[in-house]
Amino acid sequence: DIDNTLVPYEIAEPTKENLEWFEKLKSMGITLFFVSNNHADRVDKYAKGLGIKYEYDAGKPFVKKYKKLAAEHGIKLSECACIGDQIFTDVWAADILGVKSFLVLPINDVKTKFNKFKRFMEKPFVRAYKRKCKMKKKVLLSSILTIALCLSIIAGSTFALFTSSTE
Repeated sequence: DIDNTLVPYEIAEPTKENLEWFEKLKSMGITLFFVSNNHADRVDKYAKGLGIKYEYDAGKPFVKKYKKLAAEHGIKLSECACIGDQIFTDVWAADILGVKSFLVLPINDVKTKFNKFKRFMEKPFVRAYKRKCKMKKKVLLSSILTIALCLSIIAGSTFALFTSSTE
């Protein structure tokens, strides 16, 4: 996820920290893609600075664009993971695909009526997840650095990471 997972909505291009993090992931052999519900201009501006392939206007949680990228690049979905801050787009798409998902807390949530409604609808799921994590002594991922640690642990020699922008 770009917006609210990697950078706030108003940041159009990768930050220095983003550039360093993505370089580390690439050096670990992790292939990266963005699958975004956002429009081409937003995703292009961010992804171009990183040299990462992407699909825009993806219509998540539908998974057609995920499958297209995986097929075009010879990536097995069993070797993929999805990262994002929204349950009804990012996590749901991962569930449909049968891949690992990482839910992160939003960096700086936009306070539009639509986003407030989405977050309200997600609350029961987030609470249930937090309870489940407490019981299993896990934590809700709250930073992209935590995700990097998780990925470095589970990444093999080939591992694709679909990130997605959902606005």
